[in-house]
Amino acid sequence: MKTILCVDDDQDILDTFSIILASEGYKVECLIDPSDIFRVIEGCKPALIFMDINMEGVNGLEVCRALGSNANTLDIPVIIVSSDPRIDSAINDYGATDILLKPFTIKELLDTVDYYLGSRIISLFPEEKL
Repeated sequence: MKTILCVDDDQDILDTFSIILASEGYKVECLIDPSDIFRVIEGCKPALIFMDINMEGVNGLEVCRALGSNANTLDIPVIIVSSDPRIDSAINDYGATDILLKPFTIKELLDTVDYYLGSRIISLFPEEKL
């Protein structure tokens, strides 16, 4: 079972990610405070990370950059989750793998996971915006 790490300071968003991804057969680890991210990654060894960039007191883009410059986390795809369509620079400037723009549908979320992990079969969820 592949593990997906979701990093966000909004517990409701983490709960939503967890419910959707767990129902699709993934193990989901949620992190509300990214200051522990390297310890959590060492423990759960995620195949994919979803990272909010606007967290209180923490710049998610800087966390993304740190992940990209660490030999132990360099190969883990990091998907930036943002409502700002101008965030495209994150891919080049901060080492993000991709961007998932809010609001997004469950299908868009699962298509993103499938693209990077290639393991989804069929979703039971309709196309509703989150």
